[in-house]
Order: sequence, then structure tokens, then C-alpha cells
Amino acid sequence: MTSFQKKLLGGTLAAVILIVCCAAVLAGPRLVAEFRSRVAKPAAGDAPKAGTCWDAKPKAESGFPESYGSQARCGDVHLIETVYVAKRGSETDAGLVTSCVAELEKYLGGRYEASQLQLNIRTVAAWYSCDVAQSPSLEGSLTVRKGSLRGRFAEVALACGAGEYKGESITNMTFVSCQGDHDSEFAGLYTIAATNMPEDDAALEKAVFAGCSKTVAGYLGWTTAELERYEKLRYWYWGSDLENAKAGHRTYQCFASTFAGSTLTSSLRNIGRATLPIK
Repeated sequence: MTSFQKKLLGGTLAAVILIVCCAAVLAGPRLVAEFRSRVAKPAAGDAPKAGTCWDAKPKAESGFPESYGSQARCGDVHLIETVYVAKRGSETDAGLVTSCVAELEKYLGGRYEASQLQLNIRTVAAWYSCDVAQSPSLEGSLTVRKGSLRGRFAEVALACGAGEYKGESITNMTFVSCQGDHDSEFAGLYTIAATNMPEDDAALEKAVFAGCSKTVAGYLGWTTAELERYEKLRYWYWGSDLENAKAGHRTYQCFASTFAGSTLTSSLRNIGRATLPIK
């Protein structure tokens, strides 16, 4: 088995960071197949407050609905939560993404990129808002929840999943408990430096695989050489293409998983020299 087969890139990249404005729409770490150029916008000056929740109806497909619906108590069932609101300045789209991701970390108590959340950035002439919703999978529709996300990162942190396969390729991953059967585990993040951006998508893929190999090996308690040699595990990443990386979406999620037909019965974290829990 070749190294390339072990380094599986998970299929079509799914949707979650959207900058919605009058012109371009950017997609982030998970990319949407269906882009849209506008949503229902409040009138200028009617900026929501951070900590506002919305009772929008989930779409059948991935992505945020055009209408956020009415404001709702965060303790009640809701779909979307506004995390941060600020006046518009001269920010580029990449600047808006950087701002929202930084504010999300403060709000959640952990890194957004390591969560089960999707991010929608609404912009109008006078302000922009960073809005989040939970998803049950890497590439999936949004799901309602109860309770604010403020300080609740642990509730939505990436951990384990059950992959959806097309042949040996993972096309999506549903989030499941690490205590039960699963086939994939989130090992950590890898970020490409803005000052060291690859020249093309092939170079980007090579760089991210190299970064994720170190991330996954560290998660397992192995060396990268051991990871490359082992025949029953592979590693892969979920993230943006070069165009969107240049727009600020430079952080990638790194995963370790078995192959189709095999299952993990407990966590691989710091497994070291112990027997892998594969059945």
C-alpha cells in the first residue's frame, strides 16, 4: 500500500464559512457546493447584539437559510447564534474572516476550526456579524440546539466520527461519541502561514499532508515514520483549496481513521505502542 493511499483527502470539501455581501461570497474550511450572493439583510443601523439567537428553519441541504427568522431565547430551541457584531471599516473579506475566527475563540472558549460549528458572516454597509450554527457532520445541514454557545466549546468540540465512503474515499463524516464504535478521530489542526503560501493546489495538498502527518503522529504518540509504515490506519484532512486559503481560510482539520469496513472501539489518543482498538 502506498503512502498516497494512506493519505486520503476527504472528497468534495463542504460548506461553512460564508461571507455574505453585495458582491463575492467566500467559503472557508469546508466549502459549499451551492454559493449564494445575498441573504435577507436587516436595514442599516439595525445591527443585532452579540449573544442573540435566532429561530430560523434549517435547510434540507448544507448552508445557512436566507432568513434568520425571529430572535429567540438562547435557552429555547434555536438554529443560529450571533457571536460578534462590529461596524464596517476598510476590512477585506479575509480581514473579516480573521476577525470572526478570533472573536469566536474568545466567545466559545476554544478554536472554532476545531468545532462542529459552521460560520456565516453577514455584511451590510454599516456593520457585519459573525453567526454560528451546529452541524451533525463535516458536510451537512444545520441542526437546532438549546443553550448559548458562550463558553461551551467542550459541547461542540470535534472528536470522533463515522465516515461516509465512496470506495475507499471518505466523502463526509458524521460526529459520534468516542466511547462507541467509530472509524475516524480528529487529531488536531494545521495552519499554513500566510507568508508561506504554496503556489498551486498540488503544492498546497503536499504541504497540508506534511503538516497533518506530524499532527496525527503526535496525537497517536508515534513518529511520522511509524505513521507512514502502519497499514491499518491512514490520515487525511478537511479544508479549503488554494483560492480560499489565500482569502484567509488557512487552517485545516487533520484526522486519523481506519479503512472502510474496520471500526475503532475506543480512542487512539496517545495509543503509543499499545494494541490498536480495531475490529
